[in-house]
Amino acid sequence: MSLSLPRVTSMNAGPASSRERLAAALLILFAFAAWNLTALANIALALLALLFLMDVPRHWRRLGRDPAVWLLLVGILLTTLLAWRAAVLMPQMAAQQWDALTHWLRPLLFILVAWWLRADPTLIRKVLLAAVLGLLMGVVRGVGEQDLAALRDLFAPARVEGFPARADFGYAALALGFLSSIVLLGLFSFRREILAMRLPGRFGSGLGPLSWGAAMLVFLIILLVIQARGAALALALVALLMLVRHLQSVRSTGMRGVQRTGALLIAGTLVLAMLGAVLWTSAERIESDLAALTLAEQPGHYSYESSIGTRLNLYRIGAALIAQRPLLGWGPGSSATQDLIPAGVIAVSEHDRINLPNWAHLHSVPIEILVRFGLPGLLFAALFILVMARGYRVLRARDAVLARFMLLGSILALLFCLYDFRLVRLDLGLFCVLFCGILYSFSMHDGGVAKAHRDSVS
Repeated sequence: MSLSLPRVTSMNAGPASSRERLAAALLILFAFAAWNLTALANIALALLALLFLMDVPRHWRRLGRDPAVWLLLVGILLTTLLAWRAAVLMPQMAAQQWDALTHWLRPLLFILVAWWLRADPTLIRKVLLAAVLGLLMGVVRGVGEQDLAALRDLFAPARVEGFPARADFGYAALALGFLSSIVLLGLFSFRREILAMRLPGRFGSGLGPLSWGAAMLVFLIILLVIQARGAALALALVALLMLVRHLQSVRSTGMRGVQRTGALLIAGTLVLAMLGAVLWTSAERIESDLAALTLAEQPGHYSYESSIGTRLNLYRIGAALIAQRPLLGWGPGSSATQDLIPAGVIAVSEHDRINLPNWAHLHSVPIEILVRFGLPGLLFAALFILVMARGYRVLRARDAVLARFMLLGSILALLFCLYDFRLVRLDLGLFCVLFCGILYSFSMHDGGVAKAHRDSVS
């Protein structure tokens, strides 16, 4: 089987060393296991870290100037100091402050992926393919009775009474919705390469279209049965923005321009149909949410039976906690709903006091960062985004297809962070390791860096 790739020149000249070949295999294993066999993914990541440490003596001057290395060191120092401060102020929460260090620092391990990918577009595509196959295997392994019921309701000739069954395939539904939206974005971004896949023989040319169509159908069904409204809305928004941009670049004269415009309009219609289908499968949930919003006991206090109302309540509580400690926050291990509100650190209504402990977090990454880390956390998040943005400069010039996917995927990730908080969980944490590692690889191995690496390879 062959996969058509863009004509790009690898930054890693010459034959790969045995260490690099081992690292490439570990990267593929890590991507495959990240959302399927997480223990194996952690082992692969630990081995990549060991290989990285073995590389440090030969590249210590280069690494000492790399922004990502300093970002990691600053992140370790900042998180440790704020955990120590919170442990001193609230001794009863000391254990969870220290336990939170590894969870918050996990996304910063993207430097390991960036280092070993060597900005190699071919290896990156293998890693992305492994990640999709691993996620698909995890979904298949997680199928249960509730998931089968959701699939049955989806294809039933008439809507069932009450709420249709909602699938999760053993994952957190919002996380799986986000990952599925990323996969669908990737399938669309790399469609020409996938459609060009073929096997030897008379019918080998059908492999690409069959694989692409099947993958699109499977992940669209996943998005439908888990009723991931936020993921579907974000994906539709990003896709429509991309289509509008393409339409603006298409010349209206000539048959070729007309054909391209027609194809883009069809694609836009399909995107809107996907969004409509997701909203249709969760129509009764939406109606219930909107009805619950009208049951506010007092201004700003909504029913916790509504997902929208719950988020508005959580954001209000988060804002109150931020106002109490805006400079340094409450500590990296301080959960607003599980720790701070039960401890009575701020005054809340009886309605909030009863319901808030039923929720694991505040459903917003920016609010959680401000609650736990205060102003330093906000500044560090801005610095993280700036460091990531450096990768686009090189990537746009070297691989336009991958650059578009990474840019749109970043927008999807940022939108997801606005309405959910899974940054300290394995699913989104490992996504950051892989996704940010791919992006930053092009910054880490740009120009003279690659030359220095080639000169030092044994």
